Amino acid sequence: MLSPTPSDLAAFDRKLKALGESERYWRIQRLRRLWHGAGYEGRPSFWDASVPLRERAPCVQSMVCRTAGRRLSQLVFGDRSFPKVSVSAQAYGVRLDDVSKGSLTALLEEIARVTHLRRVMRALLSEGLEAGTVVVMVELIEGHLSIKHIPAEWCTPTFAADGRTLASLCIERKLMHADGKLYIHKRVIEPPRDCVYAPVLAEKAAHEQIDWSKVPVVAEAPCAFVPALWHRHNVEPMYGDTEIDGNALVAGLEDEVEALDLALSQLHRNALYNGEPQMVRTGVDPVEDTMLPQGRMARSDVTIFDRMFRSVTKFDAGAGTGASAKSPQKIWNLPAGSDAKLLESSGAGATIIEGNVGQLRRVIVDAMGIVLADPEQLGAGELSARALSLMMAPMLAHADDLRVEYGSLLCALLDLALRLVASTPGTVYLATLDNARSALAQVYRTLSAARLIELSWGEYFEPSWEEVQAAVTAAQTANGNRPIATLAESRALVAPLLNLSADTATLEAEEAGGLDAMRTVLGGDGG
Repeated sequence: MLSPTPSDLAAFDRKLKALGESERYWRIQRLRRLWHGAGYEGRPSFWDASVPLRERAPCVQSMVCRTAGRRLSQLVFGDRSFPKVSVSAQAYGVRLDDVSKGSLTALLEEIARVTHLRRVMRALLSEGLEAGTVVVMVELIEGHLSIKHIPAEWCTPTFAADGRTLASLCIERKLMHADGKLYIHKRVIEPPRDCVYAPVLAEKAAHEQIDWSKVPVVAEAPCAFVPALWHRHNVEPMYGDTEIDGNALVAGLEDEVEALDLALSQLHRNALYNGEPQMVRTGVDPVEDTMLPQGRMARSDVTIFDRMFRSVTKFDAGAGTGASAKSPQKIWNLPAGSDAKLLESSGAGATIIEGNVGQLRRVIVDAMGIVLADPEQLGAGELSARALSLMMAPMLAHADDLRVEYGSLLCALLDLALRLVASTPGTVYLATLDNARSALAQVYRTLSAARLIELSWGEYFEPSWEEVQAAVTAAQTANGNRPIATLAESRALVAPLLNLSADTATLEAEEAGGLDAMRTVLGGDGG
């Protein structure tokens, strides 16, 4: 099937714009497609020789952006490094006693558990790296607390005077219904109302201005505040939030990523063409050449993607230019006096392309502040946390900034969840909520709970056993070979390796029982 012409693409673009999508929507969509490896849709196949090479879609993609984003999210919010959440005793005139502090801490821990907060924060960080803007909503669905992120391109915010708090949020998205038509679904959260409107045909919206005040409201609920947060990724504090969107990880590197993908595709083509020796026949008269086994050249549109999206329902085995079939099972009969030999590539072309690939990848990862360590360079031995920290220094600096940025988002998200459950009169399925209600009332009389929440971040890398042993030896030497850890601390250190319980009560009981038995024996002998 023929590829779409520029006029076809232009017509399709006009149709999409007529359906009401903004340039902001398509800008974020372009970032998402590049992130997920779909940024070249609509281009001719890489194997289509009728089109200049630079206009084709790469057949190999590095996926360097998504790989970098996943490593960053795991580094910042991995299970080892995820921050421990606690409550401060006092802040800005609010002073909590130990009981109130403990009840709030228990409530926060339960919220983190029931909402799968670690996974949520990894997803939110990945969303910010991918699209530049994070929109996250906290809801109570039949009494159960839920946290979900909403694509920023669906949303239009209105901010309060501080420029950060959401005064209202409009969510619009287009969905295909069972009748095959596209409908606009709209929800407006503007205190004191949260309204969901009846779906409207997108084609109708393209031809006339919709008066949403006349569209029926199919669901409505009261709300005291907008239960959502709007986070702009990687916005410089010194310049302020002048735009509603932030900066994605790949923003400004689109050309470099495309160049890397094309270079990888050329390297793959070079391997296919030159990786197999070429048979060359000499001394053969083309006119009197003996007929060789015939086959055909491969088509340029036989990938799964092409067959799915270009409606190639039946593979045409007869397509493609004719060629001599080459295979170990195919015997070539040559005329007398002729010769055949294998011609192999020197690999100079592949070496040039590999150098280009390496330089492009280095430019991209350096610009993103990412270190993509090669396992072959790391070696097979155990690396110390110190060595890993030095090797990953640029990435750790980036991760430190993300800890500050998304640590604030984490505190604001927990504060939003606390406000929601505290202001909901109905049933909320949180076992620790009742004990914390008086503390919540005390906090929200004067300030937000986010100012009381404290985060204690874990280490990026786990120390090797050589480092642990060296640290223990140094500490013991410094304090005259006296113990430096309690029994419980020592047991907790090795418990994960030996599958032991960190509880020392049983061990102490066994030791006490052994001492009593020894005293009995010694006492009998002495008698």
